[in-house]
Amino acid sequence: MPRILMTGASGGIGSALRKLLPPIYPDLLLSDIKPPADLGPNEKFKAADLSDLAQVEAICEGVDGILHFGGYSVEGRWDDILQANIIGGYNLFEAARRKGVKRVVFASSNYADKHGLEVTCIRIGNFGEKPLDQRRLAIWLKPDDLVQLCRIGLEHPAIHFEIFYGASLNERAWWDNHRAYEFGYRPTGRAEDFWQHAMAEQAKLKPDPVGDYYQGGTFCSMEFDADTSRIIDWTKR
Repeated sequence: MPRILMTGASGGIGSALRKLLPPIYPDLLLSDIKPPADLGPNEKFKAADLSDLAQVEAICEGVDGILHFGGYSVEGRWDDILQANIIGGYNLFEAARRKGVKRVVFASSNYADKHGLEVTCIRIGNFGEKPLDQRRLAIWLKPDDLVQLCRIGLEHPAIHFEIFYGASLNERAWWDNHRAYEFGYRPTGRAEDFWQHAMAEQAKLKPDPVGDYYQGGTFCSMEFDADTSRIIDWTKR
């Protein structure tokens, strides 16, 4: 069996995948800057700061594939994002190259041709057990469906450089995910099954015409100073 490294093991996505991946990849190595609080006795964990290349090389030793979910996933200070996401992203790919890692699944895009890595970028929508509001009915990603996308990235023989959307079977979807389907992706999560829950949660939210309209949600409404005339009331479409 291949040894798979998953970074970001203490985060929201990593915590869910820690439960779903071991039956598929028994030799799963977990990493984060700090260990998960509920780390089990049978889980393998090596701490690493992504901004330190030597530490990242150490966790890549003997690894066949990487699921890279580590980094700073919310708004924050520039230095935090620089160290974790930009320098950390570079270190991850550089360490993978140096250590002969065969496959990388990464939630962004970079470096496929120069060193011959086979890279899958997953543009993740809203990851969780159910959609949290009306907008996220269009971008919801069920954990089991993310596992499918990860397996395609790690195992499919025709992968070189691909970009997939991390979204389940969402009737309101904004994205064209046909490339993932061409590689065999068959999501089992259906957002409309949670329509009542999503609408009930939507009713609790304050009006946010910017966050409701753009795919980035509240990240877009923070410090928004663009032309508001382009925004329409999408709830009435």
